[in-house]
Amino acid sequence: MGSPATPASSRRSSERGAERASLAEAKGDLNQFYLQMDGVAVFKHAVIGFAEQIEETLKRECLRPEDIAWVVPHQANARILKAVSKRVGIPLRSSS
Repeated sequence: MGSPATPASSRRSSERGAERASLAEAKGDLNQFYLQMDGVAVFKHAVIGFAEQIEETLKRECLRPEDIAWVVPHQANARILKAVSKRVGIPLRSSS
């Protein structure tokens, strides 16, 4: 088992939950490949991309955040929804 200082890519099955390898370790054998996500990067990408879509739509339709009563996203992550709400200035919960 790897120590806390051991990079995730070199840890073995007991810490990853499977006897699989990183793409570099698998050397093209996709049966031995595992996926690994960078949660911070995924979160940042989702918030920025989602907010940009809302901002582009507001601009295209000549609207302001206060003109919007509801945004119905296809997103189940509450942290992402809160961050986007704050970024674009549309409250997460409407007072009306």
